[in-house]
Parts: sequence; structure tokens; C-alpha cells
Amino acid sequence: MHDNPQPEEFEDRIAADLDDWMTARMAGREQLASLSNLDLQTVELSALAQDLLSLAEDIQPDPNFLLDLEARLRYQAISSRSSVRRSPTGSRTPAD
Repeated sequence: MHDNPQPEEFEDRIAADLDDWMTARMAGREQLASLSNLDLQTVELSALAQDLLSLAEDIQPDPNFLLDLEARLRYQAISSRSSVRRSPTGSRTPAD
């Protein structure tokens, strides 16, 4: 037999894994143990994903980081505009 599954088998396995993960994700932590079709790794990954999603909901970006990022992006945009000049025909050419 082949070591590599056929494309259809591979797609079916991926679809089944995704279905298992989505089922576990929607079930919630308390119901994960009762789902007999899930292996331990799927249950643990789903619980970890739930924890990470919960943490992500509570995280607020640092306002100073956002201001610094905005300033850097603005500086780069201005710098790139000043490094391009227009030729007499109106086309854009890099500055020398």
C-alpha cells in the first residue's frame, strides 16, 4: 500500500479533523471529555485554543505602541514619496 494517502483520502481526513476540532470548540471545555470521537490531543488543542481566544478578547493594544507605529508608517510614506520625482513628461522616476 502507499505511504502517502490519495488526495481524496487526505482531503477526507483533513475534513474529519476540522469537523472534530469545530465540534470540540463549540462544545466548550466541560463537554469535551464526553465526546467519544475525539482523541486526547484534539481535546487538549481545543482547550488551548479556547484559552487563547479568551485571552485575546481581553487584550487591548498599548496606545504608545500604536502611536509609535503610526508615526513610523507616516515617516516611511513621506520618505518614499520624496524619493520619487516626476519627469517632465509626468511619469514617476526614482530620485538620484
